[in-house]
Amino acid sequence: GLVVRGVGSATTFGLRTRVVIEPEKNTQLSGLYYSGSMYCTQMEAEGFRRFTYFPDRPDVMAKYPRVRIEADTATCPVLLGNGDKIEEGTCEGDASRHFAVFQDPFAKPSYLFALVA
Repeated sequence: GLVVRGVGSATTFGLRTRVVIEPEKNTQLSGLYYSGSMYCTQMEAEGFRRFTYFPDRPDVMAKYPRVRIEADTATCPVLLGNGDKIEEGTCEGDASRHFAVFQDPFAKPSYLFALVA
């Protein structure tokens, strides 16, 4: 399990995580994986827990208000995620990479999270 210290008596709090994964080595086609010439996600039924820490159950609803996707522009010219694209551009400090930021304000179970690049 995960223990978050320092939140005191707060009933809600924000948690930011940063994970390192290797989708090119993921041969189970679950979570984030590389197939053919693109990166894809398959989160149902338990793929999201292969992607990042999360209580991966259909009764746990979460909002994904800001998801940033970064990739090499030549390899991944198209970046797609849930919701509306609210920002895009070239990554600061690396002109060969680009990014897109998606905003999806609607609560959903983790198996509906999607990403394609």
